[in-house]
Amino acid sequence: MGSRSLKSGWRSAVFGYSAGGELALALGIRHPDIYGAVLAGSPGGGYRPPAVLPSPLPRVYLFAGTREPFFLDNATVFREYYTHGNKDLDGRLMFINAEPDSPWAGVILANNPGPEAARIAEALKANLIVRTRADGDNVEPFAGDTTHREEAFASGAQLVSTDYPVPVKGVNYVVEIPGGTPSPNSPRPSPRPPSWSSSGTSPG
Repeated sequence: MGSRSLKSGWRSAVFGYSAGGELALALGIRHPDIYGAVLAGSPGGGYRPPAVLPSPLPRVYLFAGTREPFFLDNATVFREYYTHGNKDLDGRLMFINAEPDSPWAGVILANNPGPEAARIAEALKANLIVRTRADGDNVEPFAGDTTHREEAFASGAQLVSTDYPVPVKGVNYVVEIPGGTPSPNSPRPSPRPPSWSSSGTSPG
Protein backbone atom coordinates (compact mmCIF):
# COMPACT_ATOMS: atom_id res chain seq x y z
CA MET A 1 0.00 0.00 0.00
CA GLY A 2 1.10 3.55 -0.61
CA SER A 3 -0.16 7.08 -0.65
CA ARG A 4 0.63 10.35 -2.33
CA SER A 5 -0.45 13.56 -0.69
CA LEU A 6 -0.37 17.07 -2.06
CA LYS A 7 -1.49 20.25 -0.37
CA SER A 8 -5.21 19.55 -0.07
CA GLY A 9 -7.27 16.44 0.64
CA TRP A 10 -9.02 16.30 -2.71
CA ARG A 11 -5.59 16.00 -4.36
CA SER A 12 -4.42 13.17 -2.07
CA ALA A 13 -4.67 9.49 -2.97
CA VAL A 14 -4.22 6.17 -1.21
CA PHE A 15 -3.65 3.02 -3.23
CA GLY A 16 -2.90 -0.65 -2.78
CA TYR A 17 -3.24 -4.17 -4.11
CA SER A 18 -4.69 -7.28 -2.43
CA ALA A 19 -4.46 -6.72 1.34
CA GLY A 20 -3.09 -3.26 0.57
CA GLY A 21 -6.14 -2.53 -1.57
CA GLU A 22 -8.37 -3.58 1.32
CA LEU A 23 -6.53 -1.21 3.66
CA ALA A 24 -6.61 1.59 1.08
CA LEU A 25 -10.41 1.29 0.88
CA ALA A 26 -10.75 1.34 4.65
CA LEU A 27 -8.50 4.40 4.99
CA GLY A 28 -10.14 6.30 2.17
CA ILE A 29 -13.70 5.66 3.35
CA ARG A 30 -12.89 6.37 7.00
CA HIS A 31 -10.92 9.53 6.24
CA PRO A 32 -12.52 11.32 3.29
CA ASP A 33 -11.17 14.57 4.72
CA ILE A 34 -7.63 13.34 4.05
CA TYR A 35 -7.92 11.28 0.86
CA GLY A 36 -9.64 12.52 -2.29
CA ALA A 37 -9.16 9.28 -4.24
CA VAL A 38 -8.75 5.56 -3.60
CA LEU A 39 -7.26 3.05 -6.04
CA ALA A 40 -7.79 -0.56 -4.96
CA GLY A 41 -6.65 -3.55 -7.00
CA SER A 42 -8.14 -6.96 -6.12
CA PRO A 43 -8.80 -5.82 -2.54
CA GLY A 44 -8.88 -8.50 0.15
CA GLY A 45 -12.28 -9.82 1.17
CA GLY A 46 -12.00 -8.99 4.87
CA TYR A 47 -13.13 -5.37 4.58
CA ARG A 48 -16.82 -4.60 4.32
CA PRO A 49 -17.99 -1.05 3.63
CA PRO A 50 -20.39 0.39 6.20
CA ALA A 51 -24.10 0.24 5.43
CA VAL A 52 -24.18 4.04 5.39
CA LEU A 53 -21.22 5.53 3.54
CA PRO A 54 -19.82 8.92 4.55
CA SER A 55 -20.42 11.99 2.45
CA PRO A 56 -18.60 13.23 0.54
CA LEU A 57 -16.92 10.00 -0.48
CA PRO A 58 -13.49 9.96 -2.16
CA ARG A 59 -13.33 8.96 -5.81
CA VAL A 60 -12.94 5.17 -5.68
CA TYR A 61 -11.33 3.23 -8.53
CA LEU A 62 -11.66 -0.54 -8.27
CA PHE A 63 -10.23 -3.22 -10.52
CA ALA A 64 -10.44 -6.99 -10.10
CA GLY A 65 -11.53 -10.20 -11.75
CA THR A 66 -15.21 -10.90 -12.31
CA ARG A 67 -15.16 -13.86 -9.91
CA GLU A 68 -13.59 -12.19 -6.92
CA PRO A 69 -15.93 -12.45 -3.92
CA PHE A 70 -15.35 -8.92 -2.64
CA PHE A 71 -16.80 -7.44 -5.83
CA LEU A 72 -19.69 -9.88 -5.97
CA ASP A 73 -20.62 -9.10 -2.37
CA ASN A 74 -20.05 -5.35 -2.27
CA ALA A 75 -20.27 -3.83 -5.75
CA THR A 76 -23.90 -2.85 -5.25
CA VAL A 77 -23.06 -0.82 -2.13
CA PHE A 78 -20.65 1.41 -4.04
CA ARG A 79 -22.95 1.56 -7.08
CA GLU A 80 -25.92 2.71 -5.02
CA TYR A 81 -23.83 5.48 -3.49
CA TYR A 82 -22.28 6.55 -6.77
CA THR A 83 -25.68 6.76 -8.49
CA HIS A 84 -27.36 8.64 -5.62
CA GLY A 85 -29.53 5.64 -4.80
CA ASN A 86 -29.78 4.33 -8.38
CA LYS A 87 -31.16 7.67 -9.62
CA ASP A 88 -28.53 9.50 -11.66
CA LEU A 89 -24.85 10.35 -12.18
CA ASP A 90 -25.09 14.05 -11.46
CA GLY A 91 -21.70 15.40 -10.41
CA ARG A 92 -19.91 12.11 -11.10
CA LEU A 93 -16.84 11.71 -13.31
CA MET A 94 -17.57 8.52 -15.21
CA PHE A 95 -20.24 6.06 -16.33
CA ILE A 96 -20.56 2.67 -14.64
CA ASN A 97 -22.10 -0.63 -15.66
CA ALA A 98 -25.87 -0.42 -15.94
CA GLU A 99 -28.92 -1.95 -17.54
CA PRO A 100 -30.31 -0.24 -20.67
CA ASP A 101 -33.43 0.94 -18.84
CA SER A 102 -31.50 2.51 -15.92
CA PRO A 103 -31.97 6.29 -15.73
CA TRP A 104 -28.19 6.73 -15.34
CA ALA A 105 -27.18 4.20 -18.01
CA GLY A 106 -24.19 5.01 -20.21
CA VAL A 107 -22.24 1.76 -20.41
CA ILE A 108 -23.25 -1.89 -20.17
CA LEU A 109 -21.07 -4.98 -19.84
CA ALA A 110 -22.33 -8.00 -21.76
CA ASN A 111 -19.83 -10.84 -21.49
CA ASN A 112 -21.79 -13.34 -23.59
CA PRO A 113 -22.50 -11.80 -27.02
CA GLY A 114 -24.56 -14.75 -28.25
CA PRO A 115 -27.00 -15.27 -25.37
CA GLU A 116 -27.04 -11.53 -24.66
CA ALA A 117 -27.56 -10.44 -28.26
CA ALA A 118 -31.01 -8.96 -27.54
CA ARG A 119 -29.67 -7.03 -24.53
CA ILE A 120 -26.79 -5.66 -26.59
CA ALA A 121 -29.17 -4.62 -29.38
CA GLU A 122 -31.40 -2.85 -26.86
CA ALA A 123 -28.43 -0.97 -25.43
CA LEU A 124 -27.16 0.09 -28.85
CA LYS A 125 -30.63 1.30 -29.79
CA ALA A 126 -30.50 3.48 -26.68
CA ASN A 127 -27.11 4.87 -27.83
CA LEU A 128 -25.21 3.25 -24.97
CA ILE A 129 -21.61 2.03 -25.03
CA VAL A 130 -21.39 -1.77 -24.93
CA ARG A 131 -18.40 -3.88 -23.92
CA THR A 132 -18.49 -7.59 -24.70
CA ARG A 133 -15.92 -10.40 -24.75
CA ALA A 134 -14.52 -12.54 -27.52
CA ASP A 135 -13.22 -15.12 -25.05
CA GLY A 136 -12.85 -15.80 -21.36
CA ASP A 137 -10.86 -18.02 -19.00
CA ASN A 138 -8.95 -19.54 -21.97
CA VAL A 139 -11.97 -21.71 -22.84
CA GLU A 140 -12.39 -20.64 -26.46
CA PRO A 141 -8.67 -20.17 -27.24
CA PHE A 142 -7.62 -23.59 -25.96
CA ALA A 143 -10.47 -25.22 -27.89
CA GLY A 144 -9.74 -23.22 -31.04
CA ASP A 145 -13.38 -22.15 -31.00
CA THR A 146 -14.10 -18.83 -32.73
CA THR A 147 -17.89 -18.88 -32.26
CA HIS A 148 -17.82 -16.46 -29.35
CA ARG A 149 -15.42 -14.19 -31.21
CA GLU A 150 -17.62 -13.98 -34.30
CA GLU A 151 -20.71 -13.36 -32.16
CA ALA A 152 -18.89 -10.49 -30.46
CA PHE A 153 -18.00 -8.82 -33.76
CA ALA A 154 -21.51 -9.36 -35.15
CA SER A 155 -23.16 -7.94 -32.04
CA GLY A 156 -22.26 -4.35 -32.88
CA ALA A 157 -20.66 -3.75 -29.47
CA GLN A 158 -18.21 -0.85 -29.61
CA LEU A 159 -15.67 -2.60 -27.36
CA VAL A 160 -14.61 -6.25 -27.64
CA SER A 161 -12.12 -7.51 -25.07
CA THR A 162 -9.83 -10.52 -25.42
CA ASP A 163 -6.78 -12.13 -23.86
CA TYR A 164 -5.43 -12.99 -27.33
CA PRO A 165 -4.97 -9.81 -29.41
CA VAL A 166 -1.84 -11.34 -31.00
CA PRO A 167 -0.94 -14.92 -31.93
CA VAL A 168 0.34 -17.11 -29.10
CA LYS A 169 2.59 -20.06 -29.84
CA GLY A 170 0.74 -23.36 -29.48
CA VAL A 171 -2.71 -21.75 -29.41
CA ASN A 172 -4.81 -21.81 -32.59
CA TYR A 173 -6.77 -18.68 -31.73
CA VAL A 174 -6.34 -14.95 -32.12
CA VAL A 175 -8.66 -11.95 -32.14
CA GLU A 176 -7.94 -9.46 -34.90
CA ILE A 177 -10.15 -6.72 -36.28
CA PRO A 178 -11.63 -7.94 -39.59
CA GLY A 179 -9.75 -6.35 -42.46
CA GLY A 180 -6.93 -5.26 -40.17
CA THR A 181 -8.41 -1.80 -39.58
CA PRO A 182 -8.13 -0.07 -36.19
CA SER A 183 -11.86 -0.59 -35.70
CA PRO A 184 -14.62 -2.16 -37.79
CA ASN A 185 -17.77 -0.48 -38.99
CA SER A 186 -20.58 -1.50 -36.69
CA PRO A 187 -23.07 -3.91 -38.28
CA ARG A 188 -25.69 -2.11 -36.20
CA PRO A 189 -24.99 1.62 -36.49
CA SER A 190 -26.75 3.80 -33.96
CA PRO A 191 -29.30 6.29 -35.27
CA ARG A 192 -27.94 9.79 -35.86
CA PRO A 193 -28.86 12.09 -32.97
CA PRO A 194 -31.39 14.76 -33.95
CA SER A 195 -28.85 17.53 -33.30
CA TRP A 196 -26.63 16.33 -36.15
CA SER A 197 -27.09 18.10 -39.46
CA SER A 198 -27.32 15.97 -42.59
CA SER A 199 -25.46 18.65 -44.54
CA GLY A 200 -22.83 19.64 -42.01
CA THR A 201 -19.80 17.90 -40.53
CA SER A 202 -20.80 15.33 -37.93
CA PRO A 203 -18.83 14.71 -34.70
CA GLY A 204 -16.16 12.02 -34.80
